[in-house]
Amino acid sequence: MKRSGVFWSSATIAAMRIFASGCAFALFWVIARMSVVDAGAFRTIFVFFLSLEFLSLLGMNQYLIREVSVASGGVRSLLVSSFVFSLGVCLMLALGLWGVAGYGSFSPVVSSGLLLLVVSLPATAAVCCGQSILVGLGRGVEFGLLQGVEVVCRTGTGIVLMLCGADVLAVVTGFVVIRYLVVALYWWRVVPELEQGAFSFNADYFRDFLKKVPPFAGILILYLVSRFAAQVMLPWMYGDKAAGHFAVAYQMLDLLLLVPTALSINLMPLFAQRVKESEDEYVQVCGLGLKIMTLAVLPATVMLSCLAGPVVMLLFGPDFTPSILLLQVLIWAGFLLALDQVLSTAAIARGRQDADLKALLAGASASLLLLYPLISVYGALGAVAGVLGGCVVLMGARLFLSRDVIPGLHVLSRLWRILVAGGVMWLSMAFVPHPVLAGFVGVAAYGVALFVFQGVDRVERAALKTLMAAKVQRSRPV
Repeated sequence: MKRSGVFWSSATIAAMRIFASGCAFALFWVIARMSVVDAGAFRTIFVFFLSLEFLSLLGMNQYLIREVSVASGGVRSLLVSSFVFSLGVCLMLALGLWGVAGYGSFSPVVSSGLLLLVVSLPATAAVCCGQSILVGLGRGVEFGLLQGVEVVCRTGTGIVLMLCGADVLAVVTGFVVIRYLVVALYWWRVVPELEQGAFSFNADYFRDFLKKVPPFAGILILYLVSRFAAQVMLPWMYGDKAAGHFAVAYQMLDLLLLVPTALSINLMPLFAQRVKESEDEYVQVCGLGLKIMTLAVLPATVMLSCLAGPVVMLLFGPDFTPSILLLQVLIWAGFLLALDQVLSTAAIARGRQDADLKALLAGASASLLLLYPLISVYGALGAVAGVLGGCVVLMGARLFLSRDVIPGLHVLSRLWRILVAGGVMWLSMAFVPHPVLAGFVGVAAYGVALFVFQGVDRVERAALKTLMAAKVQRSRPV
């Protein structure tokens, strides 16, 4: 399969994730319709499952993508080093999960589910290494397809099990089995792309790998705190029912972030190559990345915020009425996180992990300071407020630090016209009572406002087209 440009790689990853998330959403919907408590328990276990995918490499997946994208050889050594490192991390994670399951004060279902996740850790290590190598090689399309296959299989299995009368723990067991089966798919696609030679352990590569771990691990841990702390603290403090209401809003936020995540993954190798070529090109491509992210995510955010009531009632019913307000507020955190992904990717591509770490430290610290008191008083709404507050602080720190990381990039001057168009869209929808009509009016108003305020002029349209067609250029393995 040929290497694809940013557009096709991002589009494939996003399309497969949307399709896969549709299946995952269907599974969550099936569980939620059966029981709010089961929905909360499943979402809590699933948060740990997702966190393990990040933690197995301690954030070094971004380092792997960057290094593979600019390397002409030595990828086999990078793969072996990353896998050995990941296995060691997984051993520590297994001990941590065992402790949380036994002493974390979660419900019996959640505790048993965490023990099942321990079994999946070696396979998770192998899959995460394979994913990073594929993206670094410019094989974003294949990465998207393989990831989509796994998610569709595991969620499809889960739906069948639930409809046959199985419980949440049976669904988690299915997740673990499919994770092991998918390892063979990544091996099949990664190995032919590597240079010739044996898979041997290179101590020099491994030592160099370990030297890069601390900043990337810090970045990852702080990211996970910002992303998942509320989802873990809420069931611990308020129980699985409150977690179920919160989970509906967070499920929508996850859907909103599908396209931004796919785009930022494929921008990493492109940013890394532009850094080596030209400072001006690097700044230009970062600005374009922010603009296309805003164009795509802002209208979706406005739509979900304005139509939260009809969406929740249609999909989940009156038992989830408290989720409406949660979704209206929380979805704006998704917009901020989407912009943050571009700025974070740009910093890491330049080798400025220190700036990324500082921004995440500010956001995660704010979240932790806010979450406990707010959840104690307001429950699920307090969790939403804590998440959004942390995201606001994160974005403020990111914009402040970007003056040094991406000199010459004026974020607000590039985006204000699109932001105004988003405001026009929100106002137009607020006065239309029928949800379907409101959606059409909002999209039309957004398009007209973009045209009137010249949100994207002719020169920028040409530049955006070039960006989305750009391909990662690498030497063929020998």
